[in-house]
Amino acid sequence: MARWLPSLTAVCFLGGLLFAAWLIWSRTSGGLGRATVHAQPPPSRADAQARRLLARAAEALARRKSVSAELSQTVRLYGQELLARGSYVQGPARTGWLLLDLNIKTEEADSFVQQRCDGESLWTLRSEDGVPNLSRVDLRRVTLQRAEASGLPVSMIGVGGLAELLLGLERSFEYDAVNEATLSRGREKLRVYALSGHWRPAMLVHWLPDQKADIEAGKPADLSKLPPMMPDRVFVLLGRDNLFLYRLEYVRESAGRKSREGEGPFVSFNLADAVFDQPVERRQFVFERGTLPAVDATDAYLARQRP
Repeated sequence: MARWLPSLTAVCFLGGLLFAAWLIWSRTSGGLGRATVHAQPPPSRADAQARRLLARAAEALARRKSVSAELSQTVRLYGQELLARGSYVQGPARTGWLLLDLNIKTEEADSFVQQRCDGESLWTLRSEDGVPNLSRVDLRRVTLQRAEASGLPVSMIGVGGLAELLLGLERSFEYDAVNEATLSRGREKLRVYALSGHWRPAMLVHWLPDQKADIEAGKPADLSKLPPMMPDRVFVLLGRDNLFLYRLEYVRESAGRKSREGEGPFVSFNLADAVFDQPVERRQFVFERGTLPAVDATDAYLARQRP
């Protein structure tokens, strides 16, 4: 179990939604936890509303001088549960500065992930069973390739971070419910928007090429044929006051798993204690590698970015 989880965390925040997707499942709509839900709009209206909210949430993050938050993650898979805790910090969008630290607790051993993005390089240090592994992505090459593909100049914003994750959620899922809810965290009551969605047809064609003709003809896809650890639904909680991402859950409903009873896979990401617009300096995001050798992961990163 510990061997795939660090990669999951890293790609979720710095590679976007689609690379975490095949590694994670989650529970059904009860997974939103202790949330009091009110009336919801019709599906088509809900999708338009959800996409606007996600786009606005990404824009709000991009306008921040900085964002820091505590991150916790729960993974339940194959009868095991893993818990992870850490911190997330991003600088001004124009800089591409990003920091992620995550400590992972398992029954067998402890692992950790450290990521630093200084605007020029994305460093990822993973330690699994006490063995360190360091990789580097050349962000100048990433920026150049994106510019060549689009024909437009591309800034470092969107290379990673929460804003990229939110944009991935907006692009990849079609939403059938947008509720107003209250999320309870101890004594704190957070007013949130609760979004529920499923894969857009274009994404299902990507994951289910054998069903391409039926999907494009508007027929329901056989979601049980998705790869074993692929979600088919997503749940998102955004703050109603600040549109901050407080919780993200992935769901596998088509396989008939009893996730509410603890038998099915479940992954959630929770962000808490968010602080906005505090001063940050580049040195906070610089990775000190010492003599540890690094693998050039730029080609692999670019390959994963292709639709």
